Amino acid sequence: MKKKKNSQEENLPLQILNKAKKIFDSKQWNYEDELSDYLGDFCRTLSILNEEQQELLLMLTQKFLWIKESEYLKHFLQVFDAFVSSYDFDNVKTIMFCPALPEDDFGKPKSSVALLYKVKGRLSALQEKYNDFNITYIDSPQFLCNVTLDDTILCLIDDFVGSGETIERVKKYIDDNKYSTDKLVVVSLVSMANGKEYVKKLGIELFANIVCEKGISGCENEEANRLIMEQIEKTIKVKSIYHFGYSQSEGLVKMIRTPNNTFPIYWLKNKQNSNAPFPRS
Repeated sequence: MKKKKNSQEENLPLQILNKAKKIFDSKQWNYEDELSDYLGDFCRTLSILNEEQQELLLMLTQKFLWIKESEYLKHFLQVFDAFVSSYDFDNVKTIMFCPALPEDDFGKPKSSVALLYKVKGRLSALQEKYNDFNITYIDSPQFLCNVTLDDTILCLIDDFVGSGETIERVKKYIDDNKYSTDKLVVVSLVSMANGKEYVKKLGIELFANIVCEKGISGCENEEANRLIMEQIEKTIKVKSIYHFGYSQSEGLVKMIRTPNNTFPIYWLKNKQNSNAPFPRS
């Protein structure tokens, strides 16, 4: 692989470069791996911004959450334990895991499917620990036609809940097919606070190990920072649907794949932002 220019060679003030390194070090992020030069790409992204925009991106990155694939099982076990410890199961005897897949994503390699794959590898250990329940799974909501849900709680699992619309689409599929689910919950590694509230309005309780607030709204200097981010997004030509992240989520999150709810400056790779540090593809 051809090595990219070293970040020190970028046209960045030393003060900005040092701030970027300090953030990566404090978060224990790798500068690079076999395929990506994360710090270099972050610095190259900073280099297309003016000083005011650079300071905003650095401030937001201090709040940025990066959950690596190797950490997925740890976060799942923590949130699942919180769910089991606090939920009113009543007469439930079975907990059935199911990836949070809406109908148009059936058969696709989505992150909820990858999470279930990891959970399946520890299913016997989970069963031993939570032996008051029968713990089982299905690989997709499409297989609900093959199971009985009597005395069962259907536990939709995902790595990230952003706007909550994916959960709404899964619920619609369940309702449209008249699957009888008296108890339905969502267990997610990470959720945006607004997404969690949206899911609650659907009548579904959501458990997340980490709940994230919006990156700019409700924070100090909100109005000024919104204007600066609007300038950034105009520069890199963000489509209106992704303004401030999908559904204006203002996310600062990277999972296995960066959610489109995250500010596009981090993931939108195009001619104007050719070195996005956490591209989606």
